[in-house]
Amino acid sequence: MNEALGRAGARFTPDSLADSMTVSELRLVQIAQQLLKPGSVLLLDEPTAVLSEPDSERLLDTIRDLHSHGRAVIYISHRLDEVLEISDRITVLRDGKVVASYARGEVTRSELVEVMARKRGTTQAVIDKREKSYGPELFRLQNVECRGAFLDTLTAHGGQIVGLTGIQGSGYSELVHAIAGWVPRTGTVEVDGRPISAGSVLAARAAGIALVPAQREAAVVGSSTVRQNIVLSPLSKTKDHEWFTRMGFRRPTQEKSIARRYIDELQIHPRDAEATAGSLSGGNQQKVALARLLESNARVMIVEEPTQGIDVNAKREIIALLRRAAERPDRTVIVASAEFDELLEIADVIHVMKLGRPSASYPNHEATYNRMLHDALP
Repeated sequence: MNEALGRAGARFTPDSLADSMTVSELRLVQIAQQLLKPGSVLLLDEPTAVLSEPDSERLLDTIRDLHSHGRAVIYISHRLDEVLEISDRITVLRDGKVVASYARGEVTRSELVEVMARKRGTTQAVIDKREKSYGPELFRLQNVECRGAFLDTLTAHGGQIVGLTGIQGSGYSELVHAIAGWVPRTGTVEVDGRPISAGSVLAARAAGIALVPAQREAAVVGSSTVRQNIVLSPLSKTKDHEWFTRMGFRRPTQEKSIARRYIDELQIHPRDAEATAGSLSGGNQQKVALARLLESNARVMIVEEPTQGIDVNAKREIIALLRRAAERPDRTVIVASAEFDELLEIADVIHVMKLGRPSASYPNHEATYNRMLHDALP
């Protein structure tokens, strides 16, 4: 085990406690596990996405050593400099299909980016690219750092959809979790000019910030009913929630009325408020999570990977829902997603992250898929 950890680039012992490790250290443990397994082929999927530069270099040295001893390595990564550095052959996939393959030295980084970018026609569906007017500034982030990710500034106005994007490990996921108080951070987060305490979900919720995370198991309570999930949020400021408790008791009849309203509005299937959320499809679970977000009356709605793992029809419905959610001048929506097409369709302004730092920011009318891809790839 010590040898495997050393070859992976780890600087801790097998006796170290996993729950005290950083994300980077846990990734090195995963790699060491694979090095212990027998076999002549090692498959690595984005192995350096959460590693520091020194740890990444050590891992690349390990891969070179494995290669020199006859082991084949399949290295899946968006980090093109690493791919070009260690690969004997590079294969490019786009939309699930092989589009190009090169031997070592046959292709440059800029040529790889060009091949990876999709060919765009004139029928691409995007939001109206004319200049839009928004309400007052509701949200401001300044010099926020969390788990190696840093963003110097981000603002959001009423009626605006702000996109935050990058590739896996670029840092945008850590940032939205920090904004929502799920993890510690440094820097300033403000709603209506009032700073929010760092690392406090309760403080963020009290200020009107709510997050629907990418992890479905964290977005809905699978063992609870659709009704219970929709009225779960402690953020609600509507008069309806006065109906839910009286002398400390719940009032399911009123809860069902609210749940049915969202089931009808969002076309949640099955149309049963008492169905368990865990029995629903991924797309319908996402709708339940978004229904709770709407019912919470949050002013800063953060949605992470909203269309991940759902079918095309459900994607259209959720994108339409996010657009409707942002129509209110007293609400802003932040969409954190690796789906560039999705952000081109709904975001008014787009911030791109790369290697934990801001890479580019532009309004929608200046954004293209190719430009975003170029700005996101290390």
